Amino acid sequence: MSVVNKKKKRVSKKNKKAWGKYSDIRDVEEFLEDQRLEERLGKFETKPDSELFVVDTAGDNDEVEDKKPISHKLQKRAKLKELPKCFEVLLPTSKVQDPNAKRNHVNPIGFKPTALSKLKQKKLEEKGVFEKKLQEAKKNRQLARDKKRKAKQVRQNFNKDLWGQD
Repeated sequence: MSVVNKKKKRVSKKNKKAWGKYSDIRDVEEFLEDQRLEERLGKFETKPDSELFVVDTAGDNDEVEDKKPISHKLQKRAKLKELPKCFEVLLPTSKVQDPNAKRNHVNPIGFKPTALSKLKQKKLEEKGVFEKKLQEAKKNRQLARDKKRKAKQVRQNFNKDLWGQD
C-alpha cells in the first residue's frame, strides 16, 4: 500500500490564537520528551543489558487457591448488603458530627419494626402510656397558651397621669 500524502491545509497564522490552533508540534514534543527521559535515565545504548533487564529465577511463591464461582443468587445477596448509589447522595459528606444529634433523625434503609418491638408497642398501649403522654402534651400546650396570654395582656385602666406632677 502506498502512503497517501494528505494536502496540508493552508491557514492564516496572523495572530497567536491561530498559531496555537493550527501549528503541529507533536514531533517537537516527542523529541523533547525523549530528551527528558534520557536526562533522567541516561542513554539506553551505553548501558549494559544486565542493568536494563533482570532475569527472574525465583518465580512467584503465591499459591493460587481454587475459588468456586459464586452463584447468581449469592451475588445478588451480596449486592443487597451494599448501599445503593442513589442513597449515597443522601449520606453526609462531612466528617464533622452534627452538634444537635436529635436533628434530622432518619431510620436506616429497610427499617421495619420487628415482632418483638411490635409486642412492646402493644404492651405500652395497653398500659396507657401513650394516652398519658397525649394528656401531658395537651396540658403543656394549655400552660404555654396561658403564659403567652398573660404576657400579652394589655392594661385596661388608664388612671395614671403621665404628665402630671408626682
